[in-house]
Amino acid sequence: MKSHKEDVAEREHITDSCTEELSSAVQSEIDYQKALWYEHFPEALHATLSVLEKIKHRDLRGYRALWHYLAGSANGLLSQTVDAGETHGALWHFSEAKKAAPKVSWHCTLSRNISRRSDKYQNDNDMDTEKQVVAIEQMFVKLGSVSSIKFEKRSSDILSKLNSASTFEWAHKELGSFLGFSSENGKGDATPDCWWLAENIDVVFEDHARGAKTTSLGAEKARQAANHTKWLNETHTVTKNMKIVPVIISPCVRAMPSAFPQLEGVKYWNLEEFRIWARNATSVMRHLKGLFHQESNWVCVRVRNVPQTGAI
Repeated sequence: MKSHKEDVAEREHITDSCTEELSSAVQSEIDYQKALWYEHFPEALHATLSVLEKIKHRDLRGYRALWHYLAGSANGLLSQTVDAGETHGALWHFSEAKKAAPKVSWHCTLSRNISRRSDKYQNDNDMDTEKQVVAIEQMFVKLGSVSSIKFEKRSSDILSKLNSASTFEWAHKELGSFLGFSSENGKGDATPDCWWLAENIDVVFEDHARGAKTTSLGAEKARQAANHTKWLNETHTVTKNMKIVPVIISPCVRAMPSAFPQLEGVKYWNLEEFRIWARNATSVMRHLKGLFHQESNWVCVRVRNVPQTGAI
């Protein structure tokens, strides 16, 4: 049981944390108002993403709901004036607003109204892409939309650590976040080494970076990879529409006979090919970062103009 003094101290700490986050968002809020006044809707959306990047305390959920609503409205205005595909962003932000403030019933009406205008664009892949793109936008804002110094440092750090078996799992998680996924590392022998979560798909990885090309994949590694789907279903809230894809990353090009029964439904990604893919992916991100810096309406360029490198 907390004493009155401890309870007051905890409340003061929460208040200080919230006040600090709110203060850091003030300039972005002003930028939003200015952009909206001049009907610069891409800049207005950019400002809402900047605010959302700064107000993350759980006691600010209601305020986050407001800014998700404003971001969705900016996306909606863009869909009417620039690109109808921006309705994806509106739907996603209105959905997040509803999650943050579930008792505000008219959020559902907003989503339904937007849906009527965007039926031809809607499918699960679109929602996965939209969530990923919004996360990438927020990362670009956080790393700085003008200078590329922080971006280059982070991408270089990820790629260098992917080349070492001792730091591979950490870099694997960071790469997922860098590409716009909700990414985590597991803790314990039975957990996935890493998983990348989107809106409707979850890729769970078994990392075998310490393996060797000259050896064969054993039954134990295969069993671990195969059990990750069950583990995720038992430990996380997984929707019925969620597609879970188990993947093993390994330098091994052969498997022991005892491993084959365990590998049904498990995807294989060669370790060196994964590292090459990661380098290509960061190159695509660098290209998008350039568009984000050069064009105020980067949100309209989106993934549809990404070079076809097969990276993302």
